[in-house]
Amino acid sequence: MTTKKLIQQGNEGEYHALHSVLLLMGHWQQQLGDATSKVLIAGVLNECVRKADLRIRGYWITGDRVYLVLWLCKGKISDAIKFFYERLNEAVIHYSHHEEIKKELQLLPLFKYRCLLNEDLIRLLIGERIERPYYDQQLKYLKDELGRADYCSLVDYSGAVGPVMIDIPQIRN
Repeated sequence: MTTKKLIQQGNEGEYHALHSVLLLMGHWQQQLGDATSKVLIAGVLNECVRKADLRIRGYWITGDRVYLVLWLCKGKISDAIKFFYERLNEAVIHYSHHEEIKKELQLLPLFKYRCLLNEDLIRLLIGERIERPYYDQQLKYLKDELGRADYCSLVDYSGAVGPVMIDIPQIRN
């Protein structure tokens, strides 16, 4: 269900891999609003980093989507995503003042889960430079959008702590 890219073989034969995921938010996001939704998602992602061994390599939270590039060293990615869903569901119910949302969350999933297949976006989210020998309008658009994002792994918080904890692994050659 995710795009997987082999990175390296670590200690004890563990394989370290990048998994890229696109989560499309449901109707609940419109009820809570962009700012509240982004804060809740960032908070729950941080909780997953601390409690579910989720290692985030790159992210971008927009008004209706969450792009994640996850660094997996051990365990199953599905366990961490399940923990994320459960905790976010609890947070949305807790902060929601609309009975409609509470009913909807019992019937519908928080997100539609998709593979993130855009290699340029994945590379940008993890901080890799992309240079082409020609002008690429799509790449420029992506760079501009990421540069304006308020919840993104590429934003330079200039000494401050960003909204989501990311993990930048040491890659051996």
